[in-house]
Amino acid sequence: MAIGPQDNLDEMLVQKYAQKQVNDPKRPESTIDPDKIMVSMNNYALVGRCMAAVNKRILAVSYSLNVENALHSSYRKAFV
Repeated sequence: MAIGPQDNLDEMLVQKYAQKQVNDPKRPESTIDPDKIMVSMNNYALVGRCMAAVNKRILAVSYSLNVENALHSSYRKAFV
């Protein structure tokens, strides 16, 4: 396995991104605070748990409404 560009496209990409830097340790504003990341992850997880709970409750309500509607329809048909 060779290191370096294999064809013209790889060579152009190497030339284009040779001077790019992902992280600049000299600039502290370029890093993201780990506490903010943790808070964001916790918020995302909380929203997921809440959405699951709401979905469970909506399914229970819709099931009970469907049962009530079926019972009401069958009783109405029986007396008509």
